[in-house]
Amino acid sequence: MAAAFLTVGGASLAAASAEAGWTPYKNYATYAACQQEGKELVNAGIVKNYDCSWDSPYWLLSVYR
Repeated sequence: MAAAFLTVGGASLAAASAEAGWTPYKNYATYAACQQEGKELVNAGIVKNYDCSWDSPYWLLSVYR
């Protein structure tokens, strides 16, 4: 019974983390580095879109899954 609960719970967590939406990902020192990482994530099919915004003192890469 406990094993079934863990399996169902694990599936729920996996489904929740795979939901679409914007998520802060990582900070970068330069806009160019932020853009490059975002493009690489999109090209690899890991995310659908990305955005780099100024989040003093860094550039924040947010991703859309």
